[in-house]
Amino acid sequence: MGEIINLDSNTNLRSISWSIGYDDTSHNMDFALMLLSQIVSPHPVHVQFQFGLESISKLDLIDWARMERIFMQREQANFEKLTIHLCGDFQLAQETVMSRMPVLAAMAFYR
Repeated sequence: MGEIINLDSNTNLRSISWSIGYDDTSHNMDFALMLLSQIVSPHPVHVQFQFGLESISKLDLIDWARMERIFMQREQANFEKLTIHLCGDFQLAQETVMSRMPVLAAMAFYR
């Protein structure tokens, strides 16, 4: 990723999605969170993440608190919804994600 991506001027953004595979989960997620922190849009924004995880322990590599803080900064962006798709064979995956972002879980902000 040699290019710098700046989303500041994209004020008509309505949705954005990332697909993050098995390799380099934390690096790719750091990059995605950096981009999320740049979003400024007067329109409701739907954010989607799709994670390909070989084990549920890979969820520990994601900075869930940082993601939650970004979504709570409503003055910066009009985040409407967060959708997280976990690809793998996990029974506890949803509960695991919800436990890592308790404020957003309490608000029923994501599904």
